[in-house]
Amino acid sequence: MDTAFKLCKLTEEHFEPALELCYKVHGDNFYTHEELQEEVDQGTIGELSCSYVLYDIPKKKLVGLRITSAPGQWEIGKTCSPDDWGVDPTKICYFHTAAVDSEYRGSGIGSFLLQTSIDVAKKMGARAGLAHIWMQSPNNSAFKYFTRNGGKLITVWSEKFIDFHSAERPCPRCGSTCHCDAAEMIIHFGELDK
Repeated sequence: MDTAFKLCKLTEEHFEPALELCYKVHGDNFYTHEELQEEVDQGTIGELSCSYVLYDIPKKKLVGLRITSAPGQWEIGKTCSPDDWGVDPTKICYFHTAAVDSEYRGSGIGSFLLQTSIDVAKKMGARAGLAHIWMQSPNNSAFKYFTRNGGKLITVWSEKFIDFHSAERPCPRCGSTCHCDAAEMIIHFGELDK
């Protein structure tokens, strides 16, 4: 990454600009401070963290973030297909949220932050990473980005985010009742389990 950028572990000192970027990219009130802290905690084991932010140093601006849960530290929900992962579920990290400022999209920042999370997750024992990719992102860019980075489609879940969005936390596409779909996708870091 260019020396005009600075990579930092996502800690509380970065929460305000991280929340602003999330709201700008994913809609108002996408996270509360407490929810962001919970997800950062899920991505931390000892001194290692899977969640990062990237700053444009000359502009003094946070331009990208990646929030990832460490292997074994996230809940396998009803919209998960562990029988299809090919890896022990306790050895899989979970890619929660990515956001890149619109001015910087297409510059490789999202891929850089994803790879940084993967490198740390591997040190924590992860052998794969799972995500639920927003299928209605503009031009389906989230799915394309994740596929370019090795993501393999497992299944598509209809209305995955319906319980997440509300009048207080509207979906940027649907408003208070979200009908967006999510692609359950996995990136394998090595060979599959037998």
